[in-house]
Amino acid sequence: MIKAVIGGSFDPIHLGHLNMAKRLLKNKLCDEVVFMPSLATPLKLQSKTNYKLRLKMVKETIKPYKKMSVSDLESKLGSTSYTYNTVLQLIKQNPNDTFLWVIGYDQYVNLCNWYKIDELLQLIKFVVFSRDNQKIDDDRFIVINDFNYLISSTQIRNGNFNYLSKPVKKIIYDNLLYFDNIVKLNMSEFRYLHSVAVKDTALLLGKIYNVDLNKCYIAAMLHDICKECDLNDQQLQMQVCFSDKIVQNKKIWHGYLGANYIKDKLNIYDYDIYNAIYHHVLGTGNSVLAKIIYVADKANHLRSYEVSGYLNVASYDLDQAMLMIKNDFDEIKNKG
Repeated sequence: MIKAVIGGSFDPIHLGHLNMAKRLLKNKLCDEVVFMPSLATPLKLQSKTNYKLRLKMVKETIKPYKKMSVSDLESKLGSTSYTYNTVLQLIKQNPNDTFLWVIGYDQYVNLCNWYKIDELLQLIKFVVFSRDNQKIDDDRFIVINDFNYLISSTQIRNGNFNYLSKPVKKIIYDNLLYFDNIVKLNMSEFRYLHSVAVKDTALLLGKIYNVDLNKCYIAAMLHDICKECDLNDQQLQMQVCFSDKIVQNKKIWHGYLGANYIKDKLNIYDYDIYNAIYHHVLGTGNSVLAKIIYVADKANHLRSYEVSGYLNVASYDLDQAMLMIKNDFDEIKNKG
């Protein structure tokens, strides 16, 4: 049996990886595709996501496909995943099988840095998915030229979940993966720390009111995701998505746009989370989560004013706490 091995951190596995496997099978280059998550890749920064979660994401993604499997071999070979050592074990454990090792063009141009690459090339044939039909004139490699799938795991970790299978999205949501990274990349340090403070307060209130804590976390961390976006870009997005709201104060826009962001980029269709972000500026949401996010935003420990009174009341009456906050803010505006 010919088995094509696709290795990588798979942090997370995405539809580009899946389409590579489909293409290998369609072209009849192999009888089976084996996905092999690495424990730690020597030429990349170590994956931050737990190995078992990455393995689970791969398993759930390929579950519908009979000719795809996943191997945890590299987790048993030590702390660093050298392909040479992995291939030796594959051959030893499966003497009747022939293996292909699948890489992308970015890995191909870096092969000279691989551990024992000359010996490796004697052991196994490489399949290279060439980017933008980059020419590879070397008969040691099987080249697939017309495959352009412009998405990477890095882009996903940075805030684009559109190229993930439904099971992977669920694992991400259930385990709160990548959200902290997304917020850091889209905000100044000041705004990031504010979001963390809102999250901490929202979790405290969520426990009191028995609200799903994952929803509290996501809504709080992402409530200001669009706050520091360029105002011209905000205006363009408002014209397309919320034309009826564009006449409102520009300081309100980021709530609407943040709600739209989690739907369009992160594929979060949970109404409670959407509603909480949408209404968090003015406190006009009616759900318990929306009220929690409003209070947490206005009464977290990083605020320059005293918040203990608001939090004390919020611990037993969210509506009263919101009324206190709104009245105090209206009074400040009137004085100003």
